[in-house]
Amino acid sequence: MKFLIWWIFIFKLVKTFTGYYYLKKNGSMIDKDVKQSLVINKVNAFNRFECIGHCGRLQQCYFVSFNSSICILYSYYAKFYIKNNSQGNLFEKKSHKNFGLVNYWPIENGEARDLAGGKDLYDPFNTQYSQDRHGSQSSAPAGIYFGNEFTVLVWVKLKSYAPWQRLFDFANGPADNNVLVVLSASEKLSYHLYNNDHYYGNLVTSIRLDLNGWYHLGFTLKNGYYKIYLNSILAEFNYTGVANPLNVIVRNSNYFGKSNWAADSNGDFMCDEIKFFDTELTDPDIKNEKIGSSGKFEQLFTKERDHGYQVQNLKFLNWLMGSRSNSEVDHNMIYMNIKMTYI
Repeated sequence: MKFLIWWIFIFKLVKTFTGYYYLKKNGSMIDKDVKQSLVINKVNAFNRFECIGHCGRLQQCYFVSFNSSICILYSYYAKFYIKNNSQGNLFEKKSHKNFGLVNYWPIENGEARDLAGGKDLYDPFNTQYSQDRHGSQSSAPAGIYFGNEFTVLVWVKLKSYAPWQRLFDFANGPADNNVLVVLSASEKLSYHLYNNDHYYGNLVTSIRLDLNGWYHLGFTLKNGYYKIYLNSILAEFNYTGVANPLNVIVRNSNYFGKSNWAADSNGDFMCDEIKFFDTELTDPDIKNEKIGSSGKFEQLFTKERDHGYQVQNLKFLNWLMGSRSNSEVDHNMIYMNIKMTYI
């Protein structure tokens, strides 16, 4: 009987190891200098099989490393930070879910590189993306960013209710195939879609973002329905009236924090982890994207859900990271601080 139990145990270990993971390559590891948000959790494990089992039980885990009893679980976005190291021992989950990531702009080291699509953000005044930096304009190169199904996710911290300030405005000019989000239209969030100069989507919501609090925002479109997610919860939605409201075209005038209309205010907010997908993510996918940085995030957001507590400032990051100061928190959560002051 003991012999049978032993072989069942070995069979499960082998199945876990061979069915879900493979050795990425000898001497691979995740760059230790990248943002902490790539790490879902760190746990002690007796061996690599136990370590891999931890990753297998978490949907958000895509990579796992094991070294001297330390098991580190990484999110999907760690794939962009793999580097060679003779001591590396990295495993990758075989069953990757293709969830349509096409553009990914993490703000780090004074840059906004698109790690997925190669469309790095730039600004004409040669300013930098960094903490407490003012006067930066962020533009994206010309390209096809939107079909008639997509998702946009981003972390945002609003600093003022500047009238009609844009989170983003991708178009070919004012009222010319715009896909745009306004952070403060009469202090409310709004989401707009244009086909040529015709309004197909005009969702001015009742959502008012509190100042100086981090929010995870999501915007989707599919089958003519466009939706807004606030902290991974579907907040509001509407129907455009047609199944395919957008022209799938190259857009040449693409901004974060700036409007294609000259009269609108420039952006006054911070943001990070900007992601564009060419599919509508499901509610669980959006929740996983919000959670995705670490196991501690998962615990925090479970606490929010269970107790109805809504995080509204950076104190939650202090709680999350222990007793660190606000400055240390800001250093770990590298973000883009946008306040437009054009000449």
